[in-house]
Amino acid sequence: AVLIQNTGNDLHRIDGELQKIIANSGGSQNISLSDLETASGIDKKYNVFEFTRAIGQRNLFKSMEIAEVIGRDKKNTPFLMILPIVFNYLKRIQLVLETGSHNRDALVRKLGVNPFFVQEYVSASQRYHPSELRKAFSTIQEMDLRVKGVRQLHSSDYELLRELIVRIVA
Repeated sequence: AVLIQNTGNDLHRIDGELQKIIANSGGSQNISLSDLETASGIDKKYNVFEFTRAIGQRNLFKSMEIAEVIGRDKKNTPFLMILPIVFNYLKRIQLVLETGSHNRDALVRKLGVNPFFVQEYVSASQRYHPSELRKAFSTIQEMDLRVKGVRQLHSSDYELLRELIVRIVA
C-alpha cells in the first residue's frame, strides 16, 4: 500500500520500484517498510501516511508542513488521490467512536487494519467528536467536487489541500 500510494497506479513504475527494492534486499525473503523507503526513496517524514497521522493528531502545523511537500507534487500525490486516503482515515476514526470499545482484536476486525495501527486510530478518536467527523466528510465531498470543477473558485490543488486541513484540523 505504501508503494502504491507513493508511486501511483503506473504498473511500469511500480515494477521499477519493486526491482530496486528486490535488488537492495540482499536476498531477504522479508522486505520491511524501512527497506521499501530506503530503496525507493520514499520520504518517511513527508508522505500521505504521515499526513493523515498529523490530521488524526489535530496537529495543524505538521499537517501544513507535510502538505507543503506532498501538495506540490502533483505527479506522485495528486489531490484526487489524497482525498480518499483522508476520507478512509477519518472513517476509521468514526468506526472506533461507533464501536465504543478499545478492544484491540475487535477493532482490528472492524477497521480492517494491521494491529500495529489500532492505537493510532483510538488516540485520534479521542480528538474528534462525531459531529466534527460529519463536517469533515462534508468538506471532503465539497473538495472532491471543487477539484473536479464544480463550484470551483479558481483555487489550485495545493490551495484546496490547505483549506481541507484548516477546515478539518482547526
